[in-house]
Amino acid sequence: MFIDGVELPEPYLPKRDTEMTDPADRCSTVDMEATKIESDEIFLMGDNRPQSFDSRMFGPIKKI
Repeated sequence: MFIDGVELPEPYLPKRDTEMTDPADRCSTVDMEATKIESDEIFLMGDNRPQSFDSRMFGPIKKI
């Protein structure tokens, strides 16, 4: 994860916590393209990263 071009250190993540664990999801969280979040958007990430259905799947959402 990068914020304003700076990589966010995440030492709390296990080394293998980089891909969805359910093969049916078929969604890698490692190869995600860079996504620019506009000032009127938010990017949601679940706290159970390997199993979360979040903005990595459906993209940023507009603020209301």
